[in-house]
Amino acid sequence: MLLALSLLLVVCACAAPQVARPTINHFYANPASISKGDSCTLDWKVAGADTVTIDHAIGTMPAIGICTVTPDETMVYELTATNSSGVTVADTTVTVSTKPQAADIPVISHFESTPNSVLPGGIATLAWDVTGASSVSIDKGVGGVEAQGRKGVIPSGTTKYTLMAVNASGEVSASTNVVVMEPATSQPPAEVVAPHIGLQAGKGRQFTINLDANPSTGFQWELDYYDPDFVALVGSEYESYSVPQMGSTGSQKFTFDALKVGDTKIKLSYTHPGEPLNSSSKYYDVHITP
Repeated sequence: MLLALSLLLVVCACAAPQVARPTINHFYANPASISKGDSCTLDWKVAGADTVTIDHAIGTMPAIGICTVTPDETMVYELTATNSSGVTVADTTVTVSTKPQAADIPVISHFESTPNSVLPGGIATLAWDVTGASSVSIDKGVGGVEAQGRKGVIPSGTTKYTLMAVNASGEVSASTNVVVMEPATSQPPAEVVAPHIGLQAGKGRQFTINLDANPSTGFQWELDYYDPDFVALVGSEYESYSVPQMGSTGSQKFTFDALKVGDTKIKLSYTHPGEPLNSSSKYYDVHITP
């Protein structure tokens, strides 16, 4: 018995810690909609992968890169990132029009989700940038949106979201898939299991979320998701610290009204206009009491 226990301890001590599956920070096409014969670029950033491949004969690629593609028809490109713990997959769609587009038709610079994969019940953020459109909308119940923005969604299963941009000269569209992953024995990507912070508030009362910020860097906190049935955003403001903290000069404060008893979620992301898909996020599980 003692010998068996000793052997078990030796095995446990020698076992290497399991690494997380790769993280796909972003993978998108720019522009996401083109005319036949035109080209666009695929842009991606992956962390923690031993190999990164893109289908349609593009092949093995570096963890961070850009490549030019000229599809003859609407094409879904799939990126696969692999390491010893498993595989993470993301895809992006290039919409190809067979008709020459008018010179002043809207341009969709990007439309993608961040992260590309979530666990059931997880929040994915749709991020987009459109120019020259009189109206922009996203299906699956999202509705009309601004030309540039972010919107959190909680898909019930793997879901294809389509953005439509319209003006007097015509319309263009772009699509992105949010993959809902099944829980697995190996560790999922880091951004899928980001820590959740618990908050509690009484119905009819206000609560605040304070986050370190440094506006001089160009980054700011964006409210990606909240459920208006449960909470209402009262406002957001930045307050400078009297003594700057490590990496931050002040606090960005978000104030909410608690409207309804129950459990809900809030997602905030620290984003930069030049890198809309490369952001860090904080998730809050809010319990509203009577």
